[in-house]
Parts: sequence; structure tokens; C-alpha cells
Amino acid sequence: MILETLGAFYHCYRDPEATRHVLRHFRRHYPVATVHLISDGGADFTEMAAEFGCVYFHERNIGLQIRTGKETMHEWIRRVLRVCEQCPEDWILTLEDDVLVRGKLHVPQYQIAGPRQGWQLYNGRPIWPYIQSRHPELVNNGYGGGGGSMFNRRTAVACIRHYLDNEDFDEWRRMTGYVASDIWLTTMFMVCGYQFGPGEDLAECIRDLDWRTSGRAVVHQPPREVLTGE
Repeated sequence: MILETLGAFYHCYRDPEATRHVLRHFRRHYPVATVHLISDGGADFTEMAAEFGCVYFHERNIGLQIRTGKETMHEWIRRVLRVCEQCPEDWILTLEDDVLVRGKLHVPQYQIAGPRQGWQLYNGRPIWPYIQSRHPELVNNGYGGGGGSMFNRRTAVACIRHYLDNEDFDEWRRMTGYVASDIWLTTMFMVCGYQFGPGEDLAECIRDLDWRTSGRAVVHQPPREVLTGE
């Protein structure tokens, strides 16, 4: 089933040219969708947000990095939660400066779907036995809650609230060995029993060599000239 509208979560910093092109391509296919544009303490995107009809927040800089700390990760999680609670659409697409939308998307098969990566992290770390001890029916498709991923916002609210109320950040850090937003988002869904799966509409340039001709609606990490082209 085609999604005629959906929400978008866009955490940006200070590359206005890239942000403009991402929004321009997205608006061609979803002109009235709710877009939450959040500047992470970087450039002021107020005028651009008004131009593209975005809900805009200018937040303090947290600078998400691999192995970031608890305060930083939880601030990012709270931003995602706020978007999920405010967005009227059921599904949310994660936009980043390297995500190109070139068509309408389908309702995902999974409650969270996105790029396929990180099998070795789940296979070789204690986090996967932890997940399976709760939900042995889940399959290890890796993690992929970053750019180009899509998730159900109501399910996300429940999973995020479960994490904040019941899970231990330091224990998750020990079990994963990394602290990154895409790992955390995927794992929050999985710990609550929701299968992560590959996005059927998503082409990953580093793996899908036919991405230029595949017709998939979302392209992750295209060359800059493709994103900025008409």
C-alpha cells in the first residue's frame, strides 16, 4: 500500500545547501507531510523551515558521535519522542543530509525498517542474547535506525518510554560496545519485541549497485552531485 502522506524527522547541523536539497526532493512527493526540522545547535534554518513548511526547533548542540555519553543520547531520544508525540501521521521517515527521496513510499512490513548493517555487532556482542532472551522469535537482520529508516510513531513512543523507564544505559553500552543513535533506536524496538527489517523502498549506495536504476523511492548516501542535482 502506498503512503500518501507520512511524517519526517530531520536532525541537521550546518550544511544548508544539503538540507535544502533534501527538503526540495522530499516536498516533490510529499508536499503537505509534517516535517520536524531540528538544528543541533548549528545553522539557523528558520527561513528554510518556513519555505518548506517545516516544524522547526533550534536546540543546543549535542553532536552525536559513536560512543557518545548518556546525557547526549538521552537528549536525542527525547527529541525523537517529542516528534513522535506531535506528528499526526502514523509513519515517520528519518531524513539526513545524505538521504534522497525520489518517489512515494509503501507501508513497511516492519514497525521499523531501514538500512541493513551491523550483523557482526548483534552476533558478536551480548546485546543479541539479551534481545533473544526476551523475544526468541526475532531474527537478526542487523540494525539500521539511521538515515532512510522508517518507523511507526505510536510504536516508537511505547518503545522509547519502555527504554527510559526500564532499561539501563550503561548496561546497553556494555552489551553493544557502541553508543550510536541508529543502534539505540533499532534496539529499543527489538527489546520490545518488534522485528527490524530491511526497507523495501530503500537503496543503499554502498551495497545496492543498481541504485540508479532500481526505482526505489529512497536513496541513502548518494553522491553529492546526485543529491544536489535537479
